[in-house]
Amino acid sequence: MIEKIKKILNNNKKINAWKINYSEIKSCELFYVLKKLEINRATQDVRCDVTIYHDFDKYRGSSTIVIEPFMDENEMVKEIDKAVYRASFVKDEYYDIPSKSDDEMINISSNFSDKSLNEWAQLITDAVFEADVYKNGWINSTEIFLYDTKNIFINSNGVFHEYKKYSGMIEVIPTWSKNKEEFELYKNYEFSSIDLKRITAEVNEILLQSRDRSEAVKLPKNVDAKVLLSGRDINSFFSYFANQLQYATVYQKMSMFELNKSCQGKSLKGDKLTLTMSPFVLESSSSSPVDFDGIVLKNEQIIKDGICQKYWGNQRFGYYLKQEKPTGMIPNMIVDGGTKSLSEMKKEPYLECVSYSGLQVDPFTGYVGGEVRLAYYFDGEKTYPVTGLSISGDLEKIKENMFFSKEIISRKNYSGPSHIEVPCFKIL
Repeated sequence: MIEKIKKILNNNKKINAWKINYSEIKSCELFYVLKKLEINRATQDVRCDVTIYHDFDKYRGSSTIVIEPFMDENEMVKEIDKAVYRASFVKDEYYDIPSKSDDEMINISSNFSDKSLNEWAQLITDAVFEADVYKNGWINSTEIFLYDTKNIFINSNGVFHEYKKYSGMIEVIPTWSKNKEEFELYKNYEFSSIDLKRITAEVNEILLQSRDRSEAVKLPKNVDAKVLLSGRDINSFFSYFANQLQYATVYQKMSMFELNKSCQGKSLKGDKLTLTMSPFVLESSSSSPVDFDGIVLKNEQIIKDGICQKYWGNQRFGYYLKQEKPTGMIPNMIVDGGTKSLSEMKKEPYLECVSYSGLQVDPFTGYVGGEVRLAYYFDGEKTYPVTGLSISGDLEKIKENMFFSKEIISRKNYSGPSHIEVPCFKIL
């Protein structure tokens, strides 16, 4: 299939460059209602994304299409011709695509290959339901997705990469019953290597949080307490800093950060931020040795002790900024731990937010806001669960005074402090 596509692309005189992202995907998917298996599905799929580049005047236009495995050669030619036509309306400033290099791909370690997907699926199921032991609480539904993917990248400049990637995701909806009323929360747990004990612990945690949600009360009015951010959305807090240093943000003159200057203001009272973009984080299903343009990825420290070290991003905007060797779109963030332990953070009154309807962080303005479904409030004497509140703040004002926990977690596309202490959030 790939050779046939390459032949068609090379024979089309209107195509000045091209790239192919090809994947063979094996999956195992389980769907449970309570503890009853409703659907057991195994799939084998092929996905082939083809991007063509068409140069005209001073512009480079591009268009990406999906070539299906059932297409014959004539159908492929027609789809590619359509892509060329669409690209002729895209007036991007000219940019090069990556060329062949001697960079070596990192090895993404995973224990997925130790067993078949079906074997892992059963073990993961057992690990999930090992936590389902409570009288008034139970797992209402569970969905398990496991993927074994062979990836091939090729472009017209001679770049070729082939690599394996494993990933998994578990979605759990726990329910807790109290006084004939039921309370639900949602858990999404991603991973690229399997830790069965960690899975049981994650499910147990969300079950206990659903219990606490059933006991949660309204937060007293006019609460004056620092906010501790935690939970699965904590990575979005740091995405603001990463986005500010992206090539695209800088090129479009939307970045407020400058290299070799502080990104945390002139009167820093809190912890200094050190942030590294990384191809691999243990719990991240986005981990990859190369990006969509075929650039080999490596760790890039973009902020050290609050000082901006370098820009990062994709090939196109790196070319516009005259970067000799663009970093590529690196999928994960690693943040260094801070100076306070979690027990130190909890000595004074605090509001610890653990479950959100969605923690929203504007990547350009730094505005932070979100509805909190479950939090724990310590009033100086006792701690109890609260709900029905929202938080908001401005990162440009917060960044000088935030503290990071010494404790580290690995979750989604993030590895870093489990908690962020923020003294000046608005609590509504």
